[in-house]
Amino acid sequence: MLSNDVLIKDILRHPLLIMGGFILVAVNALLLFLIVLPSINSMKAIQFDQRQAMMSLIAQQVAPLIVSRDSVSLSDIAINVIERPILSEIKILDDKQRIIAQAQQRQLVIYKVTDSYEVNYLSQNIGVIYFTFDDQFTQKYKNKVIIQFILFNLLSFSFIVFLVYRNDLKNRQRLKLINNKLATVLVDWQPKTGTQLQQIEQVIDAIENNQILSVSQSIIQQKQHHSFLKMMQQWRNISDKGFYTELCLLNVRCINSDTLSRQFDAYTLNYLWETYEYTLYKLTQLYRATQLPEGSMLAFGMEHEVGERDIELAASNCVCAAKVFEQTLEILKKDEHLDDNKRTLFNQAKFAITISFGTAFVATTNRLGVNLPMVAGDVYNDMQSISSAHVGDEIWVNSELFSNQSVGEIVEASVVRDTNRFDGSEIEIWQLDNAKKSYQSIFNKQAQTILTKYHGRPS
Repeated sequence: MLSNDVLIKDILRHPLLIMGGFILVAVNALLLFLIVLPSINSMKAIQFDQRQAMMSLIAQQVAPLIVSRDSVSLSDIAINVIERPILSEIKILDDKQRIIAQAQQRQLVIYKVTDSYEVNYLSQNIGVIYFTFDDQFTQKYKNKVIIQFILFNLLSFSFIVFLVYRNDLKNRQRLKLINNKLATVLVDWQPKTGTQLQQIEQVIDAIENNQILSVSQSIIQQKQHHSFLKMMQQWRNISDKGFYTELCLLNVRCINSDTLSRQFDAYTLNYLWETYEYTLYKLTQLYRATQLPEGSMLAFGMEHEVGERDIELAASNCVCAAKVFEQTLEILKKDEHLDDNKRTLFNQAKFAITISFGTAFVATTNRLGVNLPMVAGDVYNDMQSISSAHVGDEIWVNSELFSNQSVGEIVEASVVRDTNRFDGSEIEIWQLDNAKKSYQSIFNKQAQTILTKYHGRPS
């Protein structure tokens, strides 16, 4: 738990509080210069004009009386004028500065403004009148504005402090969650203490200096250039309306991934998955395939309204892609450019390569705002049935694949076993053996080219 002193310091340094203080100062300045000061100046101007008009009128009334020395009438005028609420005192003096008449209000006036006005008669100065005006209306307006400013700032600042405090509590909960999460990943992890900024700096420093977390970060960075955006580019060509067609599916699955994850470190395993994903993506370019959202499954012949020749081509392309992937694994098992640990990994990894040919329904489905392709039907069901029985290190296909004559011209095959579909019907599973001599060298060259581009070295 943090002390109150640390908590207050943490809140006072909070960016939201600093930004809120600047905004509050800016709003106060705008209100002061754009609204308050112009309104006060306008009020003063109006009062000045009213006072000038009043003084001029009174001077015209008393001028003849000053000349005639009628002090009684002047006193009456002074008493009548003083009854006006804006005046608190009036003095009428002659040309020798002697007070002729004077009157003032009985109540105490705190805010006063004094002014004088010369009395002229036939262009001669015959005296002067001193006026003392009650200025409490302006002062009351100023006091009211000050009170409103104080209330506005108190409420605004309280609201900002509330937001900062609530945000501070959320950040503390997040930091606590981060500490707990890292404690479950790292045995020697100790929860960080201090202000939020100090805790964040300590967590970042610990992550940068921790070997396991640094390797995980590098893995994430390496995977950023891979497959999802590239798959989305392929999916743009798929029609929004569903359609039935015949196509070929290729699925590649590592059946002993759990065992490998317990024997090899994350960095070495990542090299295996990177090579696996990269090879599948290059095969989509090489053999006109579409990589499905599953990532490990390629579809051949996804085009709408394909002809018989296109169906044959899709089946043969699928077989060629499977043989190239198989050849890639064989090359990596003996690759001298790899260290012993990686070669051992590729020798122990068991990949089940499955091909299914048949009728499919192709459509798109929307998930999280992204249109994803969907393949359903017999071909997908056969793929699931064969994959579930696959033991790895071989290429298994359904017998329907050999309805395409071109497949038999590329590769040899032998019957493996029979299995059942989910509806109870039987599937005859064939194993693809060696490719024909005319194709074997082509597959080997293609596999070498894919790995050369991936490793960034000459073949």
